[in-house]
Amino acid sequence: MGIQYKRFLNPDISLGIGMQYGLVIEADFDGSYLPLKGWWGYPLNIAAIEWPVTCNYYLHASDNVKLYFETGLSLLKIVNPLKEYRRGLTVERSELFGKYYSYSSISPEDTDPIVSVAYFFETPLDYKFIIGIGGLLRYKNFWLEGGFRYFPRLVKNDPFEEVVVFDDIPEDDPLHYYDDIFLVRIKNHFQAVLTFGINLNYGAR
Repeated sequence: MGIQYKRFLNPDISLGIGMQYGLVIEADFDGSYLPLKGWWGYPLNIAAIEWPVTCNYYLHASDNVKLYFETGLSLLKIVNPLKEYRRGLTVERSELFGKYYSYSSISPEDTDPIVSVAYFFETPLDYKFIIGIGGLLRYKNFWLEGGFRYFPRLVKNDPFEEVVVFDDIPEDDPLHYYDDIFLVRIKNHFQAVLTFGINLNYGAR
C-alpha cells in the first residue's frame, strides 16, 4: 500500500519515486545461531516504510498499452517492530561485529525472565535493489499498471565467520552478555505491484 509519482522524460523513459508501507520479515526462531546460554523461541515481525526510486523503459504495444522494464533502488526505514511486546527493537552497534538489532522479551504473564536477543542480518535492511517487468494500460487520463519486482541481494556479510564458541566474543563487547544471537539470512524475493494512476499532464500523448 502506498503512493507513487512518475514523470516521463520522453515517451520511452520515466523516473518514479514512491512511498509504501509493508512487512519486511515475519518469522519465528527456535534456538540460536550460536550455542549460547539457552534455547528459546522468538518472534520477529518487522514492518517498514519504503521509498522506491525507479527508472522504467517502455515498449509500445499500441497507443494505450505499454510494456516496461524497471530498475532502481528502494530505501527502507524500520518503523513498527514487535508491537505485541512491551519492548521493541533498538539499533545497536558492536565495534567488533557491526550493527545489530537488540530485543528484550518478557512473557505477557510476567512468568518468564527478561531475555535479551541480538539480530544480525546477512544483507542490509537499509536498502534493496529493484529489477522488474510489467505493463501499463491507459484510458484517457487514467492508467492501470501491473508488474513484478525482483530484489537481488548483492551485498552479503557474515560477521561471525571467525566465531566458533561463545568465548570467542570478547568480554568487553556488549554481545558477550546477550542470551541469544541470530544471523538472519533473507532469501531473494518477489513483489507484485498494482498501481492506479491519473495523468496530470493532460496534453501528453
